[in-house]
Amino acid sequence: MSRLQAPRMVAGLTILGVWIASTTASFRLAAEDRHARPAGEPPRVGGMMGGPAAMPMLLLGSPKVRKELGLSEEQEAKLKELAAKYFRDIRQQMGGLGDLGEEQRREKFAQVQKKTRAQGHELGKKIDDVLSPRQKARFKQIMLQVRGVTALGDKDVAEALGLTDQQKRALKGVGDSAREKLAELHKQRGDLEWHQVREKAQAIQKQSTEKALAALTEEQKEKFEKMKGPKLDLDLPGLVQGGERRGKR
Repeated sequence: MSRLQAPRMVAGLTILGVWIASTTASFRLAAEDRHARPAGEPPRVGGMMGGPAAMPMLLLGSPKVRKELGLSEEQEAKLKELAAKYFRDIRQQMGGLGDLGEEQRREKFAQVQKKTRAQGHELGKKIDDVLSPRQKARFKQIMLQVRGVTALGDKDVAEALGLTDQQKRALKGVGDSAREKLAELHKQRGDLEWHQVREKAQAIQKQSTEKALAALTEEQKEKFEKMKGPKLDLDLPGLVQGGERRGKR
């Protein structure tokens, strides 16, 4: 696999997992937006505020995750401060989107997305500084559970599983196909109810997950499951919706 192909594989798979995780909440909120958004308020141009980079922060906002990690009051306070600053910065960057035309809005949104990805990388480092080694290890497991097969596009996961170039190409194909289907679904968002979008997104997720896992050997599948650690049940759409609400304040 070339150096150009690897990032594309990661991008395609990452878009799949996080976009689907946020589908129910973000599309329902988008429907509410059309009726309740104040003048000048930037509309949601699809996906949760902050995109994939926001998922760690949203997970750390879950009482279940905080309890699982055993966060101290001091750690919770630091993480809360990081989250507030992160979402506040995104809100500021998105300011004025509602006053732009469709094409200009999409161009600016693309610029914001690029910037938030860089900010998300820095945010990850700051989160690591707050957590203990044990907490970081468990949080990584929880992130793997949430992301599912999308994590197969990560370099460290691919190396740990010993993925071959042929397997990486197969996974890239799964990610590219999912991205195309999600892009088409995104275009239809104005004509569909949120539950219809959810059902279509879940169908894409199911099909893509099956195809991705089919590219692995039985030994790799077993190892991947062990990497996720003990299962922690989470309401992902609820977490995303909570993040959207926090972002509006």
